[in-house]
Amino acid sequence: MLKNTKNRRQFLVGMGGCLVAIPFLPSMLSRKALAQIQNDPVNRLITFLTPHFTIAENFHPQNLNLSHIPHSYYDISEAMFKNISGPFSKSLNESIFHQLREKILIIDGVHYPVRVGNDNHPKSFALGASGSDNGIQETSLDAQLMKSNLFYPSGYTGRKFTGIEISPYESTTKNNMSYIWTGSQVEKLSQFRDPKAIFNYLFGGVTNKSVVVNQQTVDLELSNKKLLVDNILDSYKSVKSHKRIGTEDKRKLDQHVQSLFEIQTKIQSKIDNNSNQAPQTISCQPPNEPQSNISVNEKIDIVVDMLALAIGCDLTRVASVYFNCGINEGYGEFHSKVHPSVEDRKNKAQTDARGDFLMGLMVDFDRYFAKYAGKLLQKLDSMQDPLNEGSLLDNSLFYWTSMHGHNDVYQIWDDSHDGERLRTFIAGGAGGKIQTGKYINYGHTFQNQVLVTMAKALGHPVGTKGIGDYGETAEKYKLKNYDKFTSIVANKSTPLPRILKP
Repeated sequence: MLKNTKNRRQFLVGMGGCLVAIPFLPSMLSRKALAQIQNDPVNRLITFLTPHFTIAENFHPQNLNLSHIPHSYYDISEAMFKNISGPFSKSLNESIFHQLREKILIIDGVHYPVRVGNDNHPKSFALGASGSDNGIQETSLDAQLMKSNLFYPSGYTGRKFTGIEISPYESTTKNNMSYIWTGSQVEKLSQFRDPKAIFNYLFGGVTNKSVVVNQQTVDLELSNKKLLVDNILDSYKSVKSHKRIGTEDKRKLDQHVQSLFEIQTKIQSKIDNNSNQAPQTISCQPPNEPQSNISVNEKIDIVVDMLALAIGCDLTRVASVYFNCGINEGYGEFHSKVHPSVEDRKNKAQTDARGDFLMGLMVDFDRYFAKYAGKLLQKLDSMQDPLNEGSLLDNSLFYWTSMHGHNDVYQIWDDSHDGERLRTFIAGGAGGKIQTGKYINYGHTFQNQVLVTMAKALGHPVGTKGIGDYGETAEKYKLKNYDKFTSIVANKSTPLPRILKP
């Protein structure tokens, strides 16, 4: 049967108290409940944080017709993507980026404040921007949205936050990108690593075996003996034959159950084929890597499928994915090239060879992640938003950034951990709130301003303090426009110009 609820999270109920979340079916709700839902603003934020640095000339489109835009403290230049022919850029060579070029926004000239991690490496944490050398002293943007009554209206019972880490390693928690600052300490939000746990968390589980983590109920077990979808077939048939369900909702229900079946079969087959060990219980804590040979590539592929489906069914609106993977084979050579010895830096021939090696390697590295980013964008753009006009991508913000900024790989010094020209790729329209289809360079601005702009686009209020602080960032990076730093800080709660629509 369909669980009677006024919110968007609807369920099929199976044997043993099993629930499977299904998409929003308007024809099955009362007029009052439907009116309430249609009046709620709906938006989403999906974040990809990838490791290492960026080579801007590879990632950004080249040969753009730039126009200078006067501004009191930013040195702004911008160009439209409309007339780009061929691949979008050297790194973003998947055809989907060219197809969606008018739904893409690339921001250049973005720097992140110094942050010292556990390994003493300054790095961006994507959704927070603190200049304090004492570590994180703020709440990341995804956690702010998770707690926001404006972003999540009352009665919403989906997963208000979905944290995922893609990693070949068993335990890596120091780079967790999502956190809450209580005023005295940082509380990191849970991240899932096991695709089975993510599936169960988003789409259903056994209701009498659950606990609460981060104020959300997390199901503990997913049977390896019987697929979750199999448990609700009778309920599925009953709902499909209900006299109130409309033709479009029948199609949507069929498509959803089929997609769930395909995803879970894919997960199940990998575990069954690659491990002879007894079935494992899925923990509600950040789970250990499953004892199977599921490759990192297969994990990412499955995660993309699940995220697109969950976003489309309004089962979550905030998803943060940290990729703690990428260059694994030959990492030692990569690391030695990125951080050459003092003697090697004095040798021009070796510096040029190092630059050639890194230039080619980082293009491959970008393309590796671009493949999956493109797949997710394509799925979101191809799915009609059931709650708004346009596609899911039109009513979402996809934000892709990197841990470090631009690296001039042909120079003699090592700037692989510098924070200048941080990768800032945005796609989607946030419900028509932002201007896309262009490249915009501010000369010098900060990640803080990007986050404030995104928050405003998503309808999340930002106080006078903005997001994060700046510390002594400008002095430490010796920015060329240091004299403009005071103006930027004075306007730190103000969105970046020429992005938000009037």
